[in-house]
Amino acid sequence: MPLFSSNSVLEIDGTIRTDVVLSGMPAAGGRTLHRALAADLDDVRVTSGPDVAHGAPVGLFLIDPVAIAGDDDVRLLSELRSHAAAVALVCTKIDAFWDWPDALYPSRELLDPDRRLPVFAVTAAGALAGARSHSGLPDLVEWIRQQWAVGAESLQSLESDSLAQNAIDEVRAEIRADDSAVIARRRESIVARRDRGRTDRLHAVRVASGQLRAQQLAEIHADSRSFTNIVGQEVDRIRGRGNGFEVWFRDELGRRYALARQRLAEELAAGEGVATAGLDEAPHQLDTSAPAPPLRSPRCRPVPPTAVRREDLMVVVLGASAGLGLGRLVVLPMAAVDTLKWVSMPLSLLLGFVVAAVVVRERRLGALRGRLRGWALDGVTELRMALEQEVVGAIGAAESTLAGRIGRHYERRSRSIAEQAADLDSSLAAAHRQRADAEERLAELLAARRVADSRRAGDSDSAEPMQRSPAS
Repeated sequence: MPLFSSNSVLEIDGTIRTDVVLSGMPAAGGRTLHRALAADLDDVRVTSGPDVAHGAPVGLFLIDPVAIAGDDDVRLLSELRSHAAAVALVCTKIDAFWDWPDALYPSRELLDPDRRLPVFAVTAAGALAGARSHSGLPDLVEWIRQQWAVGAESLQSLESDSLAQNAIDEVRAEIRADDSAVIARRRESIVARRDRGRTDRLHAVRVASGQLRAQQLAEIHADSRSFTNIVGQEVDRIRGRGNGFEVWFRDELGRRYALARQRLAEELAAGEGVATAGLDEAPHQLDTSAPAPPLRSPRCRPVPPTAVRREDLMVVVLGASAGLGLGRLVVLPMAAVDTLKWVSMPLSLLLGFVVAAVVVRERRLGALRGRLRGWALDGVTELRMALEQEVVGAIGAAESTLAGRIGRHYERRSRSIAEQAADLDSSLAAAHRQRADAEERLAELLAARRVADSRRAGDSDSAEPMQRSPAS
């Protein structure tokens, strides 16, 4: 509520002067109280001398019973003290709010902690409605008349007391504005964040690395078993020299190796993104300007060559003998016919050679399949071992890299937090010095006011006998 003057004015020796200034909290019923005071004070006359006509007016600070006073209201009360020598706190609208004391007490604690201002509780609406005797307004009007009746020295004393109270309120407002507790809590929260999450991140990296290592090794073993079964099926389909199988196996070996490495790289990138989430350094980027190193396929030895061994010669001999024996059994019925005797011997030899050739071919095909199967199984084993080494080495290197990045991040954070804590310590020390200075000034002002009150009380006690002596 802005400052405004009451319509109740006095006319003294032809001069017009305002005698009541109202201020206070918003929606405190100032206009209704303005009308009620104008109705009761329009016949007031001041008879204590011309100095009073030019003295400070009476000020009323209105308190809303439905709200609690704040810092803005303290500022308004200080402005009111600068306009008025005698100031009182007035709680209005007590007829509408039965719990008005609950709002008045905390508001008075903030506005008048020293209990130096008089307090009135009124209902201006009740006074205008006719219930003036029960409205609390007569006591307020009587107090206003008493302030008008004082002398110039008393007004000057009230003005001095108002100025001193304003200075005290300003110092108290400065003390209330002290943010040292806020700075201390902020420093504590900042320092608490220095290593927060470091142990959890490192533990998460170790756990994730172990899980990824176990998962990749399990997938490598499963892929190796599956590849072994596929190789066995392909070996069983070989009917010729097996050159196509060798080409297929080498291509499949390189493809599976590249696929496993790609899967490992994707898992490592995903783990890195999770582990470094929230870090202040950019994710690790590969240098794409340099040519990528060629993909190193697992070492695969060449297919062992075919060698003629004594077992093969024995197979030839056994095949030939078996063929001759089978041929003789076939042509044996022909020997009973005289006309067919001459073809029995060539036919048996021919059948012997055919059977020997088939036996030798199947034997060689079986030996080729066995040789290729062993060679392929060795290649699968070498692939599995190469991938296992790749997985263990890559995951170990990634774990070390992530641990280093996390450590560097928290080292930078520690330095930054140390700098922030040093700045906050400086601010906290300055706030403590300001508060100490303000408390010292407050103590000096309170001591000066106590001295002034004691002097004023002594002057009033010495003035009473002087006023009584002529009457005696």
